[in-house]
Amino acid sequence: YGLRLIHTSNDQKQIQCGFDYLEKSAKLNHIESIIKLLYFYNNKNSIYYDKTKLSEWLNVLEDSNNNEAYHIIAKYYYDEEGKESEKYKKYISLLTDRLYVPALIMTSQIDKIPINKDFYNQKSSKFGFYGILYSDNYTVACGFYKWGNIKTAKLKESVNVIVSCLFEDSDIKEVIIPKNVKIIGNNPFSFCKLLKNISCQSPCFVVKDNMLFDGNMKRLICYWGNDKAIKLPNTLEIIDDNVFYGCMYLEQIELPNSLKVIGKGAFYNSGIRKIVVPKNVTTIGEKCFSCCGNLKQITILSDIKEIPLALCSFCNDLERVFLSGAIRIIGDGAFYNCRNLGDISLPSCVEFIGSDAFYGCTKLKLSILSSSLQEIGDRAFYNCTQIKQISLPSSVSEIGNKSFDSHTRILCESNDTYFADDCFLYEHKDDVSIKHYFGDKVDVEIPSFVKQISQSAFEESDVHTVLCSKSLIKICDRAFECCSQLQSIILNENLKEIGECSFSSCELLSELTIPKTVIMFSRGVISSCPNLSKIIVKSNAIEINNESFEYRTNLWYDKRVMYEEYGPNKFLAGSCIEEFIEDEIYPELFIFVKNKIVCNLDGESVDKHTIKVKLLDE
Repeated sequence: YGLRLIHTSNDQKQIQCGFDYLEKSAKLNHIESIIKLLYFYNNKNSIYYDKTKLSEWLNVLEDSNNNEAYHIIAKYYYDEEGKESEKYKKYISLLTDRLYVPALIMTSQIDKIPINKDFYNQKSSKFGFYGILYSDNYTVACGFYKWGNIKTAKLKESVNVIVSCLFEDSDIKEVIIPKNVKIIGNNPFSFCKLLKNISCQSPCFVVKDNMLFDGNMKRLICYWGNDKAIKLPNTLEIIDDNVFYGCMYLEQIELPNSLKVIGKGAFYNSGIRKIVVPKNVTTIGEKCFSCCGNLKQITILSDIKEIPLALCSFCNDLERVFLSGAIRIIGDGAFYNCRNLGDISLPSCVEFIGSDAFYGCTKLKLSILSSSLQEIGDRAFYNCTQIKQISLPSSVSEIGNKSFDSHTRILCESNDTYFADDCFLYEHKDDVSIKHYFGDKVDVEIPSFVKQISQSAFEESDVHTVLCSKSLIKICDRAFECCSQLQSIILNENLKEIGECSFSSCELLSELTIPKTVIMFSRGVISSCPNLSKIIVKSNAIEINNESFEYRTNLWYDKRVMYEEYGPNKFLAGSCIEEFIEDEIYPELFIFVKNKIVCNLDGESVDKHTIKVKLLDE
């Protein structure tokens, strides 16, 4: 996010904000962020050139005890001070003898490969290297620095192993495989969109019809053509990951009966219209047919037990799915957003339906679930608007949040965990909670035996008013989120907890009274409620502050780069409630509190006159 601000903004404040984000990430010992800072501070042609800060961050990098950091520092001192530099020699010596690389070989697993340190002596950019990284004896091609201007990759004659994903997502146009190569890892050419040709001199591999096979033509490693129809050999057993990824011209392909393994993303975003998975297939990779916009029908004859993650997600034209009777697990997002899917028969042995499995399948008509079904994941059938009614078998022991659309009526064979009436699906574990509201009533009264309203239980429902019973103790996260018709909710004494975003985006909600028994009032409870004009706070145990109005989350991108994402109102951290009023987001809002002052995000008292706070009398 910081880099995006730096590179795309013309506003100096935004650019400085980008640098602040980059430094925050760097302080978390994120090596890549530190390297980016070094690049900016070391560029003599840049306004950000700063030798002092460069030195500071070099010291941080030196203390990181990280092999990647050591090779960056070694390269820096080589370029600055030469090969005889003491610091260059120091960090070259600290480089471990072995480097971790992605190297899943079809015949064996290589975890570590001895690295050739001569690579670091090549003259290149300040903080990067161009070209192919080899093992210390030049027998393994184990890394490729893709930002180099290399269009033809000619490997050294001594190479006998090419690791998985070697050239992944690079701009190479041609690869020359030398005669001594005996092992090639799982599709080293994934996402190479510009690849036009592979020349193979090794007798262990075969190039035919723009495809690279092993010598026995049992394994398909790569494809780089634009054919509309492809005939695969009858000997084929394995299709590597991402082989036909993005092949939009490909409309027709027949998988041979000999096939056993189809890799991850093998046909992702391709143009295929119909596919039959043969009986002998034992493994199908995740996202195998995802984003195939022209796919209309898929038939799985194989006796596989599990439909993998996002198998056919975003296949907008998919109409029919035929599954074998052996399927027990339908993975997360398997048919996510397949908007035209109407015809699917779930096998009687299905035990688990994953999160988002049929989310957004707006034409899907399904009324009875498998008698063996045990678990239904979050949002599994959410936004399936044609499912008006569905029967749950007594075998079900776990139902996720928001598993069904708000207008789907639930018929439930009662068991120890779940039971239903005309309006509610209840969950009975330690206490009774409302799991899902599907009634037609607009004025709802919470039953007296209910202790809790579960996450998203009323989300996007059409209720107008809600009366909570005295037994209610907890309202979970997002319980009433996006109830666009909700005008009034009367919270009960004895209520203790109100979860995150419980009433977020309730556009008609005008008044809210917080009982004195409430001890937890989470963030974003009343975010995006533009008609809210009165909040009466009777509890002494909570604060109404910025986070009550604004839902902010810290997200991790690629598990490494942290950035902050703001909710719909785009409020900055640390802003006071008075800013909401000044910005006319809540122009008529009055907050009533008892013997206390509203605080901002930093815990500082805010002038009660400025922000329209009124103190309640005893």
